[in-house]
Amino acid sequence: MKSNFILSCNNITLNYGQNQIFSNLTHDFKSGEVILLCGNNGSGKSSLLKIISRLITLYDDHSHMYLKAETETEQQAINTKDIFYMGHKQPLKDNLTIFDHLYFHTKDKKLIDESLAYFNLYEYKHTQVKNLSAGQKTKIILSKLYIQRTIKNIWLLDEPFNTIDKTSSDLLIKLIKQAILKNVLVIISSHQIPKNLDVSTTVNMNDYISAHERLEEKL
Repeated sequence: MKSNFILSCNNITLNYGQNQIFSNLTHDFKSGEVILLCGNNGSGKSSLLKIISRLITLYDDHSHMYLKAETETEQQAINTKDIFYMGHKQPLKDNLTIFDHLYFHTKDKKLIDESLAYFNLYEYKHTQVKNLSAGQKTKIILSKLYIQRTIKNIWLLDEPFNTIDKTSSDLLIKLIKQAILKNVLVIISSHQIPKNLDVSTTVNMNDYISAHERLEEKL
């Protein structure tokens, strides 16, 4: 079991050019919990996941993000090697097979087969990505999560349930439930969460949209 930790966000503000997406987001995300990010389209759910994963760099001197042990105050930088990030756009190459993609992340062929069997992809093992459905492409990323599930402390999942069927959804939820028992922090951005997934905390990104932006939305 991993040690308890907190991912602390203090005054996180994100601007794109002259447009402010959200501001002054302050929240402590605790390991061993499932966090749901909700909110309107454009409220910054996906962007926050990218900030945590360091795909977006913050240049605001007042915005800080760090890890700390639950019982200590010492701050630690977030190590991207501890993070599994799943965006809603899958970084897959059309001419490569499912096996090719997973072999890049592990040379353990037995583990690859195990991950594919878990998400019912084994029979498509040598199928090129260009011949797969949207749901099957999502399951390639989920198979990667299965492979890396024991070495990643923070899971960032952007709309993971969108294109997969109920069986695959249940399998993912089973993985998530196993992970939080081992003190993994799971943060999910989603418009809808399956009823059989227990969410510890919900963060509504609409709460961090400036009053000016809310006014513009109503006009």
